[in-house]
Amino acid sequence: MKVQKTKFRMNLFLGTFLCTIAISFSTFLLANLPFENSILILILGLLCWFLLWFFTHDLAHFIIGMVAGVRFSHYYLGRSDIIKLKGVIPASLKQMLIVLGLKIDRNRSRASKAGFAAMYLAGPLASMLTPFGVPMIILLKDSTNIAGLLLLLISIVNLVFTFWFSPRVGCISKARKRLAKHN
Repeated sequence: MKVQKTKFRMNLFLGTFLCTIAISFSTFLLANLPFENSILILILGLLCWFLLWFFTHDLAHFIIGMVAGVRFSHYYLGRSDIIKLKGVIPASLKQMLIVLGLKIDRNRSRASKAGFAAMYLAGPLASMLTPFGVPMIILLKDSTNIAGLLLLLISIVNLVFTFWFSPRVGCISKARKRLAKHN
């Protein structure tokens, strides 16, 4: 099953700038959480968590890919590979699973199989690990903070789910396929 992509495109500079701004904004919010207000910590913590989860994925693909020799033509909005899993996501929700993606320019790319695999692995590793920074910062300030504990639980669920899903149809699957390629 081929995943359909939307027609919305962004050039590389704009997409990378957007990712960088979103991550910087999340970092700023995280450094300035109002620890005297538990509800605001939860709301802002969830926002920070989401921004780190969403925007680090493709920025990691881009940075590691560029270092490894992978070249890209543009960013785009498209459907998540998770829709390829049968019986996991209800059909009514599949249209809502929008992700930021990077279009690989295969003609200009000079990466080895290992370079492509590293690029593919960088995305899920970033979106699994960087969100842990949010609960860690909250819990370092107050180890019993409910928002911090909830965000830690969400981070663990994200880690476990991604380790289950990505080797099947996601970026880890793409990395494994690239390494197994004979040419």
